Amino acid sequence: YHSNLPSIINYIGGMATTFIVINLLCFQNRKKTYIIIGLYILSMVPNFIIGQRNPIVLSLLFTLIYFVMRDYYEKSDNWINYRLRICIVFIVPFLIIGLDIHNYLRASEKVNINVGESFVDFFYTQGVSYDVLNIGYDNMSAIRAMNKNYVFGPIYDYFQDNTIARKVFKLKGLGNGNNINKAINGNSFTHILAYLSRNDYLNGHGYGSSYLLELFCNYGLLGIIAFSVFLGYFFAYIPIILRKQNLLSIIVLQILTTILFLPRAETVSSILFIFTPHFWGSLILLYIFVKIMKKNGEKNENKKISA
Repeated sequence: YHSNLPSIINYIGGMATTFIVINLLCFQNRKKTYIIIGLYILSMVPNFIIGQRNPIVLSLLFTLIYFVMRDYYEKSDNWINYRLRICIVFIVPFLIIGLDIHNYLRASEKVNINVGESFVDFFYTQGVSYDVLNIGYDNMSAIRAMNKNYVFGPIYDYFQDNTIARKVFKLKGLGNGNNINKAINGNSFTHILAYLSRNDYLNGHGYGSSYLLELFCNYGLLGIIAFSVFLGYFFAYIPIILRKQNLLSIIVLQILTTILFLPRAETVSSILFIFTPHFWGSLILLYIFVKIMKKNGEKNENKKISA
């Protein structure tokens, strides 16, 4: 994918998730929160239309996690009430059936409209995650022979492939989409795995990745164990971190928007935004905005006192 929109529009668009996260950390009332959450989910619809199911599913799961957090913090205001629980129970089966149908529509295949079969087929088609682990393990020797650190690979590739780095250090970059240069010279487990195991890699197809495969490739079983322990502590401390409403809270809540996809994504995929100018630019812009608002507030207060 390559956008033809002006760079400033793309830059501002890249700030959207951070602004939403900051807004949610203000712990506003239910009505305002519903509006922000609704806009966030709605922003994922274009991805869904062109064939990507992950963004909209992750946004729904993130919403559920956020509501659970608010319910935990504000016990007097029941965020996970009886009515919402009933809605979830009834809506989830229809979502599963819809996602299964979408799986065939995006591939232009014949759709079998059968409620029972579609429900079961959804879980069957998700077996590709298990297949990816097997395919990755079968190609592990060849991938290790590349002698690269794939765990931190996306960070390496981001710095050598972004516009600023290419201009400052005169780098050629890795190119867009699936290409041989990105697979061989890049540090992405996703691209090297698809390149070695698929004949249609150059046509845009792939298997994705998995933090389990990347950790096993570079650090073996001990790497998987150590990272799993770290994840356990991370999830345990999330309620404490978010309650502080500081910079770390912003980072952690934004990590929660994608971390559930970790079994099918790169190990550092959830923290890659920290290295982007969009994230820090949004914080700087917000800081300037708050300063201006405070200054105007102080001026208005002084006028009232003078009057």
